[in-house]
Amino acid sequence: MYYLNEIHLKNFCGYKDSSLSFSHNKKHNPISVFFGPNGEGKSSALQAIRLVSNPYQFFGRENDMFFRKLTFDKNYDPTAEGYVSPKNAMRIDAHYSNINGEIFKSSLDGKGMLSSTLDRYNSDQEGWTLYCDVDHPMNMNKFQLYAKNEELFVELAKMIYGFNVVLDKKVESSWIDKDTNEVIQFYQNFIIQKKDVSVHFRRMSDGEKKIATLLRFLCDEIIFNPSKIILIDNIAMHIYFKRHAMLIDKLTELFPDRQFIATTHSQTVIDYVRDKFGNHCLYDLESIK
Repeated sequence: MYYLNEIHLKNFCGYKDSSLSFSHNKKHNPISVFFGPNGEGKSSALQAIRLVSNPYQFFGRENDMFFRKLTFDKNYDPTAEGYVSPKNAMRIDAHYSNINGEIFKSSLDGKGMLSSTLDRYNSDQEGWTLYCDVDHPMNMNKFQLYAKNEELFVELAKMIYGFNVVLDKKVESSWIDKDTNEVIQFYQNFIIQKKDVSVHFRRMSDGEKKIATLLRFLCDEIIFNPSKIILIDNIAMHIYFKRHAMLIDKLTELFPDRQFIATTHSQTVIDYVRDKFGNHCLYDLESIK
């Protein structure tokens, strides 16, 4: 499994020539946080990490049109992208290491994969990052949690929501747990108990649903997905500001072997990460670019 040490972006989206390091004193940052004004490239940096960490998806096919939209240009005219070749040469280079300290590299350019020493695929064939896409309507439409992760989910949910929570509607799947040989079960409903009122998942606000979706991703996908690099866009969005620091604490406490890379607009998150982990875990993209 891999941890990301550094990435270099050349003419990628708004990055003309930028390097970002995700390690300190030969150890990977437990959490790295991008911040800056809207349009400064926070989500673009996460996208670059996703792409270069799954380079084999571009092997053996024409990718010029895909990368054309991601190449830096002083005039972002969407009507020109379909027929005008980029004036600049785009490139992404990343360095990784495993728990033994071995170094691995991966590189992309405007045509696709240049080279990579990463293993071909992980078990999910999604590359070596896990992106928590909690804003996608399909992911918010239905709640489903691996029953084995009940305690972990409830612990996180109680802390974030500030209310008692209940999991409901346990169903059996057609899959067998290879470790226990038992039928895998899932919960398909989640309830927040607000004093004397019970709010079921389908009746929750969009903000409440997004929080539940994020927690489900973290509990389930981290268990099933061997990737060590976890990407979260807008990590504190929809979460009450007094609980932002608690979220960071819980993530790094419950998943100590993972490397979280996140974006935020929360000053609470920024200040807390600076105080607990150090300035090297913060990335002010407005000054970096």
